[in-house]
Amino acid sequence: MKNLPAVPRSSFFCLYLLAFFILIVEYRRYTQETSYSNVPAPFPSMLYHNYCVHYDVIEPMFTDFDRIAQILHVSADVLDRRIVQQVANWNGPVSLTVVLRTINQYHCTIEFLKKIRQESLDVAHYLRAHIVFEKAFSSNCTVPSILPSLGSSSASECENHKATIDQIAHYPANLARNVARIFSSSKYIIITDYEHLFSEGFEVKVRSIASRRLAERSQTILAYRIFEIDKKISKLPRNKSDLHKLFKSQHAVVFHSRYYPGAHDITGLEEWFSKNKTTDGLFAKDQKYDRSNWEPQFVSHSRIPFHDERFPFQLRDNTVLRWELCRANYTIDILDDVFMFHRGIKLQKNMESLRIQMQNTAIFNEALKAFKERMDKEYRETKHRCPTPER
Repeated sequence: MKNLPAVPRSSFFCLYLLAFFILIVEYRRYTQETSYSNVPAPFPSMLYHNYCVHYDVIEPMFTDFDRIAQILHVSADVLDRRIVQQVANWNGPVSLTVVLRTINQYHCTIEFLKKIRQESLDVAHYLRAHIVFEKAFSSNCTVPSILPSLGSSSASECENHKATIDQIAHYPANLARNVARIFSSSKYIIITDYEHLFSEGFEVKVRSIASRRLAERSQTILAYRIFEIDKKISKLPRNKSDLHKLFKSQHAVVFHSRYYPGAHDITGLEEWFSKNKTTDGLFAKDQKYDRSNWEPQFVSHSRIPFHDERFPFQLRDNTVLRWELCRANYTIDILDDVFMFHRGIKLQKNMESLRIQMQNTAIFNEALKAFKERMDKEYRETKHRCPTPER
């Protein structure tokens, strides 16, 4: 009888252990199904307007100030292995901003960038990447600490995320471009878009021209011709001769010439094709910016003005920089013997683009008004030199 009290004590102890075990299991299940805990940013970070910037999440092995850095931006759900080809094709510094649509894309984006850096020597040599997300996603620019068991769902969030019209319309293209510029460390820049590929030796050739010509006249941009290549073409053009053959067979066209004629036309195309290599690398000098819908792509000094961040996505967000460069009294040189190309020939606007532009119209109108006022205040002497900005 003396041993009876020991039985309930041991039973209570076992029940206590069982309850504790159930509590732990339920807690782990709860944390997997609900929220994340926040941890400090694992990379250097800053608050830029209403966005958090985690910069240099991967860095190049070398930094060369005298080269041309490609300034690039992309959303996390679009980012894929095409970036490896773009870096390898450029064969020089690239500063990339990756914009997150949701905070759930953070970890899979980091893992992808680290992976391609390990697998590609070109990426390891040249790519510098930064991540941007809305401050509203995370207090104090912290990031979610996701349990290892959630790794697979996090990865699928990057790969399979279907962006809404609202998310695309809200994409901060000019902020992303400016962030990539801020953290670039090269003397010269070329501001590009995803999947822009270049003729062989572009950076080496143009760097030599830039070092000479921009020293003569710093307020010059070096414009290059851009084209679209039929997706069926497997052998991509390496030089003007290759490109000319594709152009004559209608497998290459001036960029967006069938979608938005005039935006990327540069005079003298046939002469450019037939002209032998020039001694100074320039097809023409001191050209004037003469139409408001012209969006020449160019190489310049890194000190040029930044993109106006008030302009919304797909409504003159890139053209606006050309407007300001004109008002700032920049002239245009046309490069010879080099070009950019993009796979796929765009034929017409799709409904998605039209909906995005409709949604952003009011923002654009306000941005355009503010831009004109700023131009007249900052560059009074060139008011009548440049075409009037318009949609």
